[in-house]
Amino acid sequence: MAKKLEKSIEGSVVKLKIVDTGEVISCDVKKLPAIIQDHLMVSGAGHKLGDAAAGKEVTEISAAINSVLKGLQDGKWTTRLPAAEKITKSAIEGAMSGMSDKDKGVIEGLMAKVLANQKAKAEAAAKAANDVVVPKAAKA
Repeated sequence: MAKKLEKSIEGSVVKLKIVDTGEVISCDVKKLPAIIQDHLMVSGAGHKLGDAAAGKEVTEISAAINSVLKGLQDGKWTTRLPAAEKITKSAIEGAMSGMSDKDKGVIEGLMAKVLANQKAKAEAAAKAANDVVVPKAAKA
């Protein structure tokens, strides 16, 4: 899917460029009413913490969110969790080398499903990154 928006932040100004038309919409958040700035801050925190869970397994979500939260509390915008153990093609081939053809077929079928699921998640994440969600107007 083609990218719809280009987003940039310069100081307190958020710029959204509509790729197809070239139109640029800018918003200086410091010029918004204080109550709206407060709502944007809380909304942004919710998005930042929620984004930490994207693509994670249920067992990884809490650690990912807490890692980002701790980083924010420590003044760090970007945090990284230690990388998970990598599974290599050669390790899988080695493990499957002694299996019967029937068992290999079962494993290959399961792996195909896992890969299709991961591809769908990646495509959904890429689409979400290109979509802009405009929140409902905040009530003062």
